[in-house]
Amino acid sequence: MSDRYHSGSGEDHRRTSSQAGFRDRKYKSQRSAYLRQNFNPGWKASKRRSHQPGSEHSKLFELRKHYEFDSVSDDIPPLEDLRPSETKWDVKAAGFEQYRACEIKDSGILRGAGVGAAELQDRKQIKKTISENSRQFSRVDASKSILLPNNSRKARIVILKGIDLVEHPLRQVKEVLEEYLKSSVIPGVQPQDCALKIRSLPERSELVILSSTTTVSTVLAGLTDTEVPGLGACVQFQRPNEYISSDIGQFGVEDGKKYEMKGSTDSKADGEIQDEILQCRQLRCIQGVPYGMDKDKIMQLLQKFGRLRSFSTVLDRITLETKGIAFFTYWSPQPEDSQLESKLREAFIAQGEAEKEIAKLRCVHPCISSKNKYMQTVTLDADTMTNVSNYPSSEVTNHGESKVIRFANCISFEDLLKPEKCSLAERSFKQECSKFGKVDRVVISRPGKEFKNGLGEIDPSFGFIFVQFAELTFSTQCLYSLAGRLFDGRLVIGGYYDEDDFERGIY
Repeated sequence: MSDRYHSGSGEDHRRTSSQAGFRDRKYKSQRSAYLRQNFNPGWKASKRRSHQPGSEHSKLFELRKHYEFDSVSDDIPPLEDLRPSETKWDVKAAGFEQYRACEIKDSGILRGAGVGAAELQDRKQIKKTISENSRQFSRVDASKSILLPNNSRKARIVILKGIDLVEHPLRQVKEVLEEYLKSSVIPGVQPQDCALKIRSLPERSELVILSSTTTVSTVLAGLTDTEVPGLGACVQFQRPNEYISSDIGQFGVEDGKKYEMKGSTDSKADGEIQDEILQCRQLRCIQGVPYGMDKDKIMQLLQKFGRLRSFSTVLDRITLETKGIAFFTYWSPQPEDSQLESKLREAFIAQGEAEKEIAKLRCVHPCISSKNKYMQTVTLDADTMTNVSNYPSSEVTNHGESKVIRFANCISFEDLLKPEKCSLAERSFKQECSKFGKVDRVVISRPGKEFKNGLGEIDPSFGFIFVQFAELTFSTQCLYSLAGRLFDGRLVIGGYYDEDDFERGIY
């Protein structure tokens, strides 16, 4: 026994020993609580870990300090109280109220202190210089930063239903679909673009098909509810529920008024019909067209019911005859599908086509999700992103509620390539989200195994953190609590994510 326990009488010795033992037990319990709170709960408090710099424990400890949520304090003052009151940063010179600071900077008139001051005496010349140069810089910047739904990975995915995987194995389905694409002439699609990646979901009786271009996935979506040669069955293709279609055109109709939509990607004259498959919400696919029917004849019939903006058919690569489907868009106003179908049948019959051959003629929308019908109505670029960020969430998107939450801007791409950092981020999110209810799964979208040394496709979806809760109320509370906080110094952005797409592994 230690010498410190032998001082004093026996009674004092027992009291001192008891107090010392209590202090030891209290210290051990505090140390155990600290380890359970800050490190892996599976670690035992009795195991001593070295805190020497460079040790494995020290590295994990340093990583743990970074991958944590910020603490929320009740005494945070409002932003209005923190805003400086004497600054004049938002005061603009008279006559220049319509120009932004970035436009004046990009115009090139501010070359430095005291440089070219004599050239800036004429206000009209200054305004002219700002206007001309700012438009030039805006065009260059916007062309490099335009974000469309067609750039997303979900735009290249379709889901195949209604096929017996026992009768038609996965390899056979892949070969049949690739052969159909390779034997067809599709605008903007080369033979090397016809390669498909397919994975099966036996529990859902579905196939998830990933194509190399959005046009290929749109063509496959146009084959829904048709008999694909080689499969011998009426198959169904559908877009993911999280798929967002573009509603971007030069002209549209809103509240009965004609307006010009900014950010138009059309470069051709209004009167010229584009020979391409436009990836937008207005795109339609007409099915049941008689095989071998002349392309110009189909286009002339469609022109009777509206002003065509684009028209394209899928042709046989050998015979150059139509293969039963055609894609087209109209300038506004848009005719109704039911009226268009009935008028087209009457027109085909008047042209001498047999009524039996056109019985299956119908119009489908291959660029609209059958469930949610999400769409993007503006071009997101360097100029419009600021304006959109100031809108209320209800005006930007009306996303359906879900048990799955998707968090963005939480982890850098460099950290995605490090398994230990991804593991710590996943553990931190699970620990923080568990405060609001039971968490079933936490998934971080990461590059695949083929991504090595920076080689491979960098997808914008990399870095999303998905959290699946057991109940909807848990996910709602978590979303409203964590969105807007800081994680590893980054502002957390959150939103709902479709449960079916999450189960399909479409991240």
